[in-house]
Amino acid sequence: MKVSGKKAQSRRAIIAAFCEVVIERGYARATLLETARRAEVDNNAVFRLFPNKRALVFAYYTEKLHEVRELLLDTEAYHQYPLEERLTAFFETLLVLHRPNREFIQHSSAVARYSPLGALSGHLQVKAAAREIFDELIIEATDIDEFADHRLFRHLPALLTEFLHQLFVFWMLDESPGYEQSTKAVYVGVRAVLNTLQDRHPLDGISRDSIPQPPFLASAMNMRRLLRSLLLSGVGRDGEEEPT
Repeated sequence: MKVSGKKAQSRRAIIAAFCEVVIERGYARATLLETARRAEVDNNAVFRLFPNKRALVFAYYTEKLHEVRELLLDTEAYHQYPLEERLTAFFETLLVLHRPNREFIQHSSAVARYSPLGALSGHLQVKAAAREIFDELIIEATDIDEFADHRLFRHLPALLTEFLHQLFVFWMLDESPGYEQSTKAVYVGVRAVLNTLQDRHPLDGISRDSIPQPPFLASAMNMRRLLRSLLLSGVGRDGEEEPT
């Protein structure tokens, strides 16, 4: 949900306050009342926007997606960026915005234990927001005739959304200085996607030193599966098949 003006400011203040409370108290002990006090807003204002803590958790993730989009649109010459630069900037900026709240992200994972169905619903909400943004990025690339009419193009928003999820898992495991392994993951993932759109091998032009290294084995395996899915989701084949 994108909002503007005073309501948007209140919404972001509430989300920021909730992050503070969760970091200090943990998810189980965090309350909406304490969140309202920290945000300096009326209790009812919090409950009108967020009926429960779970809604606040997933609002945090969707809000960060829209924050990145706004930041990039305000960047000088952004509209002249090719798709590769737009995607790389999107993923890298998103990780930077999440850095101060890394502990909140760890704590908020508890929502799945307390409400598995609610967590699934919230996850789908975040994925829908991500796909909407990727749709916009791809439409812009199409408008400047970049990668137009490729067979994989219609699958790209879904593939990028899945890549975002895997990248996030990767980043949460990343203990390298400055999260350099996650930066490599962004570069390799975006380059692999665009190589595929150009009917090239996914790792074409990517040096061995650029590929993320262990100890992120579990997440790296998922990322390799994702890259493999790029080759199985319509590249080189005609027809109306769906992505795997």
